[in-house]
Amino acid sequence: HPYVTYDDNYIESEWWALKEIWNKDLLYKGFKIVPYCPRCGTPLSAQEVSQGYKTVKERSAIVRFKVVGEDAYFLAWTTTPWTLPSNLAL
Repeated sequence: HPYVTYDDNYIESEWWALKEIWNKDLLYKGFKIVPYCPRCGTPLSAQEVSQGYKTVKERSAIVRFKVVGEDAYFLAWTTTPWTLPSNLAL
């Protein structure tokens, strides 16, 4: 069963779980330093910080697949072009 975050049942179960955690004094208010990228406007992951992120040039392929019976195409992008023949979902 997929969870859908805008579904009322999901939201109510989240609030129930939060209340249970609160009632058991398991919530606390604290502060911590979060590495932040002002250019992207997002926090950085622990992996990016610990491993030192760098831009890498990768070879990739972009292929278009015609939609049967329509004047439209799907674009597929991959860094492993040998997998393209197995793109059955398209």
